Amino acid sequence: MTRIVLVLLAFLLGAGTAQAGTASAKPFSFVNGNVIRLGDIFADVGEKASIPVGQAPPLGRSLTLDAIALSEIARTHQLDWRPFSRFDKVVLERASHTIESDQIMTALRDTLGRAGIGPNHDIQLDSRNLRLVIAAGTSPTIEIRDFRFDERSERFTALAAVAGDGSTAPLSISGQAVRILEAPVLVRRINRGEIIQAQDIKISRLRAANFPPDALMRAEVIVGKAARRGLSPGEAVRAADFQAPVIVQKGSLVTMVVQTPYMTLTSQGRALDDGAIGESIRVMNARSKKVVEAQVTKPDTVIIQAAFLNLE
Repeated sequence: MTRIVLVLLAFLLGAGTAQAGTASAKPFSFVNGNVIRLGDIFADVGEKASIPVGQAPPLGRSLTLDAIALSEIARTHQLDWRPFSRFDKVVLERASHTIESDQIMTALRDTLGRAGIGPNHDIQLDSRNLRLVIAAGTSPTIEIRDFRFDERSERFTALAAVAGDGSTAPLSISGQAVRILEAPVLVRRINRGEIIQAQDIKISRLRAANFPPDALMRAEVIVGKAARRGLSPGEAVRAADFQAPVIVQKGSLVTMVVQTPYMTLTSQGRALDDGAIGESIRVMNARSKKVVEAQVTKPDTVIIQAAFLNLE
C-alpha cells in the first residue's frame, strides 16, 4: 500500500513539474511603483522580469489574478507555464506605508497653533479615521495645506499631504475648534437655600460661546454661599445664583440688642424677613409690636440702632 501511495505522489509531482515549465507563479507578491511587471507575477523569467504587464493596484490595495488571467499573461509573453488547476492565483499587493492619525494630528495642531488656536480650544474632528497611505520607502513629512478657519462658526477645513509626494492624494480634514474656558461648576443638584461645600464644586472646561458674561471664575467665592434657586450640575454659575446663608428665618424669635458705650439692652422680637449675616431685616418687638430695622450679627441675634433704645 505504501509503495502505491509513493508511486502516485511521484506521478502527481512529476505532472505538476511538467505543467509548470521553467516559470513558476508567485502566490503572493508586493508591487513597488505604479506598474505591475512580469517578475512580480512569475519567478524564473530571466530578462523578461522587467516587462510591464499592467497598472498596479492603488496604494494599500491588492489585486488577484486568477488562472485564466495568468494563462493569458504567460501566453502573451511566451512563458512556458500552465496552471496546475483552475484554482491557481497570484495576489499582488501594492507596497505601501500607512501614516496613522497621531502623526497627522500633530501636524494639524501645529497649524492650528500658528492660527492662534491652542490649548484653550477643543478640537472636534468630523471624522476620527485619519489615515494616509503612501508608497513604501517614502520618508513621510506631513504638511497641512489650504487651512481655513471661520471664527463665527469655529469650523475649519484643511488638506493633509505628504511633502514632496505628488502621487498620494491629500486627505481632507474638517472639524471644529471650540474655544474653551475653565470655570467652577456644581457636581450635583443644589436646592434653593442649600449651602455650597467645597466637595460640591469642580473646575470644568466649558464652551466659551455658551458662557454667561457674569459667570463666576473662582471656586472659593462660591463655597459657603447659599443657593438662591435650584441649580443644575455641570453649568456655569453666576453671582446672582448665590447669597449669604440665611441664619435668621422669617417668623423666628430673635434677640434684639442695642449697644452703647455705657450699656447693653436686649429684648425679644420676631423676624419679619429672612436674613444673612450683615443684612438688614425688619423685626417686630414682641411686647410693643413696634417694627424696627435691625442688622443680623449671628444666628437668632440682631442689633438695632441706638435711636431705638425704647425696646419695649
